[in-house]
Amino acid sequence: FIGSPPMNLVTVPVDDGSAKLGESAFPVPQGLGASQVTLGIRPERLRPEMKGIAVKGVVDVVEPLGATKTVIINAGGVSLIASVEADVEAVDGQPITLFVQNDQVHFFDSETGDAI
Repeated sequence: FIGSPPMNLVTVPVDDGSAKLGESAFPVPQGLGASQVTLGIRPERLRPEMKGIAVKGVVDVVEPLGATKTVIINAGGVSLIASVEADVEAVDGQPITLFVQNDQVHFFDSETGDAI
């Protein structure tokens, strides 16, 4: 990638007030009546620190970039891009768990693309 990797945009089902991405459940804004929503997660917001919502996946690609690296993971059948420090352990084909704070997850209407 030249510059920052693009925001991860993933359309997922909504069930019981949460958007479901694999084993992860993201609380959706109150009053949302949609059966699906598009999640937006910036790659630098997926962190190894155990804070927030766990996103579990399998490492598909690791691209070292000096002080950082780009890691592409398969989470619930969806590819997500993470931008992490170079010392974060990420090995092709191995499981990985990254975390994102719920207030750093963006929600979009899956039909119109409008922010929710």
